[in-house]
Amino acid sequence: SYSGTFSGQFQEVTLDWSNNPSVSLIFPSGVIDLKARVRDKLGAASDWMLDQVTVSSARRRLLAGSSWDGVLTMLNEEVSKGQPSAVNRLMSSVVVEIDSQYASSTISMTDSVSLKTQLTSILQSA
Repeated sequence: SYSGTFSGQFQEVTLDWSNNPSVSLIFPSGVIDLKARVRDKLGAASDWMLDQVTVSSARRRLLAGSSWDGVLTMLNEEVSKGQPSAVNRLMSSVVVEIDSQYASSTISMTDSVSLKTQLTSILQSA
């Protein structure tokens, strides 16, 4: 099992111990500090492993302009699962990414407003 923490400009998120073989995380653009550890079946845990990654919108295929429909679908799926904390983390990352892409002129103001309107609709459906 594993446990971890990631933090950046806006918030720190800690993941509880999990037996899942992997976890999918969506990070906003920026510098992200990662901290993880693993635990074996007998309960022995590793030391914390630290890393720092830089996520830039130019490398973010998931949130690339042509993939926004996929991101919105993923958000709808998370809402349907009824897990508010997961929806909040994902929604925060998506809004930060929209702002980052707008600031770097990757998307237009019209696209930014449209995406945020769609996000609001998704939240209202929850």
